[in-house]
Amino acid sequence: MVIYFGDWVKTALPINLLFLLLFVQLVYVGIRWYVKGWREARGYH
Repeated sequence: MVIYFGDWVKTALPINLLFLLLFVQLVYVGIRWYVKGWREARGYH
């Protein structure tokens, strides 16, 4: 059980880590885009 779980973590972790990094990038870009649009809509530049 422990060995199987260790192997599962080794195979799953790189994929999850990649998705996590991609997700963080998307959230960061989304927040920046939202703040930029919000500020421009109110006359800030």
